[in-house]
Amino acid sequence: GLEVEAGAIHVLPETQTVCRALGLDLLGLLASGSLLLTLPVVESARLVDALARMDVTSAVIGRVTPKERGVMLATAEGIRDMPQFARDELARYLSGRG
Repeated sequence: GLEVEAGAIHVLPETQTVCRALGLDLLGLLASGSLLLTLPVVESARLVDALARMDVTSAVIGRVTPKERGVMLATAEGIRDMPQFARDELARYLSGRG
């Protein structure tokens, strides 16, 4: 399982603005160019530091949990199931179903 901290996910200000304006859930956007990986906590901190030295934005956004918990999203309102999207949010909007 995984628990992802919503507030730790790096989102460009432009992306936030477009999502707000169009009513899109940013978690449902394609994340081209993103890389998600799991590492031990100590290694995660080392990788974030190494990437920062190369001007690459990175962050620890969650933790591995028991499989039975599934994939969860932690927000200011609490912990809930990670939302799932049948289609990319922007593609859905552009197809006229927004």
